[in-house]
Amino acid sequence: MKRTLRYTLRLHNHVGEITRKYFEFRAPFFEPSEHRDRFSADLHRDYLKELITDRANYADLTPDQRYLHDLGGLVSPILSAYRARIRLSRLSRRTGTINASSRLEDTCQRISLEAYNFKERLKLFGDSLSDILCAKSERKEISARVGSIIRKYEKENGRIIRYRNYVIHGPRGRIDEFADLRTWEISGFLLHNDLWFDYNNEFDEMRETWASLTCRLLAAMEEAVFSIQALNEKLLTEAGLSFSNSASAARVSEATTGS
Repeated sequence: MKRTLRYTLRLHNHVGEITRKYFEFRAPFFEPSEHRDRFSADLHRDYLKELITDRANYADLTPDQRYLHDLGGLVSPILSAYRARIRLSRLSRRTGTINASSRLEDTCQRISLEAYNFKERLKLFGDSLSDILCAKSERKEISARVGSIIRKYEKENGRIIRYRNYVIHGPRGRIDEFADLRTWEISGFLLHNDLWFDYNNEFDEMRETWASLTCRLLAAMEEAVFSIQALNEKLLTEAGLSFSNSASAARVSEATTGS
């Protein structure tokens, strides 16, 4: 897993470093009286847990908190897609039942939703990054760079995202990836048992196709987060981002390091 998701795990560490260096543990998550005597490492973990997860009330976040939330949020759909890829490789054929293809179809739907979710999270991060740029004149350039990352990702995973559109928006003008598999399934169930052999062949083909698509999806996700982190590190090095609580950053960093 570490080899497959090395850039995703590196991004997760990057988010932790940014939090310790630039962020004060502040409302709406903690009041001073709540954490005055707490071990700072525990505080840091809880802060990330509450801020990065989607339980947070997005409207209550400050612009720099939204930036941190959206950067850290890129990790979640990648992990979900990775788990679905493992499940996909372990699926076995079933025959003689009307729901024989359900596990394969459900897994691929999950993958398609995570592929789309990741694209939307890239867009959110691009917007929140632009909001905290020190030089507002750079917004157009930064938006163009993030947009280029998104377009490349979407182009490389067009089939998966189009299937997501079929799942969400319906069949009008869209392709049902599993129509043939379901046809053999119901034919074997209602017409003749020999048709299950055709079903098995179609099942194996679809499983291998989607395993290959998911491998490419994960590679594209890794490439996208690598590019996003490189852009983010460049802006941080050049002091191109404005954090509302930078005055307290040194205290927070010292407290975390000292623990």
